[in-house]
Amino acid sequence: MKNMHILKSIGINPAVAFGFISLDMMLFSGEVVTLGLNVVLTAIIGFIFGFVAIFLQKYCYNDSWGAAIGKGVLLGLLTAIPTAVPSVVTGTLGVFGYIGKCKETKQISN
Repeated sequence: MKNMHILKSIGINPAVAFGFISLDMMLFSGEVVTLGLNVVLTAIIGFIFGFVAIFLQKYCYNDSWGAAIGKGVLLGLLTAIPTAVPSVVTGTLGVFGYIGKCKETKQISN
């Protein structure tokens, strides 16, 4: 029971994870095509969508403001890194969030 609470507390909304993975892939492909010339644009877009993630985590995933801000900043930083590797972390956190949310919903209904 405690493990599921941990999964929900470190996990992110699966829709947010999917969106950030898609965004990261699009930005990384732009980095490859321009040979890194738009790295500043990638960082700015990553941080803007980090703020979007804060509100999605707060209102769609029911995180506290502190947790939502922490997760949003983490996602913004991971997206701003000009490689596709951080998507693995984002995907893992999305899976944790999905499992934690499903288990929480199942416990409430019982």
